[in-house]
Amino acid sequence: YPFMIIRGLESVPSVPESEQFALIEEANRRLQPLGYERKGIWTFAQGEDVYDSSRDELVEDYVGFGPAAFSTYDDWKVVNPELSVYLKNWAEGERRMGFIAQKTPGADAWRQFARRIYDLRGEDFRDLPLSIRAFVGLLRLRNYIEDGQLTPKGIMFAHAISKAVVESLPFPVQNAACVANYDRYAAYKAEAI
Repeated sequence: YPFMIIRGLESVPSVPESEQFALIEEANRRLQPLGYERKGIWTFAQGEDVYDSSRDELVEDYVGFGPAAFSTYDDWKVVNPELSVYLKNWAEGERRMGFIAQKTPGADAWRQFARRIYDLRGEDFRDLPLSIRAFVGLLRLRNYIEDGQLTPKGIMFAHAISKAVVESLPFPVQNAACVANYDRYAAYKAEAI
């Protein structure tokens, strides 16, 4: 994965984002002759049995277990707290402490778009809203997508948009504004430290 920028992070990447993406592309060039297939913008594997949290967290409903695990179901997204708070929860029998954010139809549509881009798919966006289809038309016009495939320029775009979507998941350190119970978490964490 590229270096993820989260709120409150004190370190900065020593390699610019464009170079990080170029290194991932170099990994792709080196892995292909060894029998690896690109399964998504940041994943390479032999065979079909691949779990990719970055891709799956974009649109699928599932339950994650453990510190910082992401879950989504129906109208809600939940992220477990970081390790120190998670362990305090278990020690005190508080199993409900997670960061809760409500899904919105517009955000979900853009996440579906991002999932397709993450999977390097540039075809068939007819089921998405007109605003996204218009945006895809612009991407085609600017040669990010040709013949249903992402071009090299489109792949660099896929890196950037996938990174932006992953960085916007409802971890309070990333996007506190979307978390319904952030104040409760902050108070609980203050007691844990």
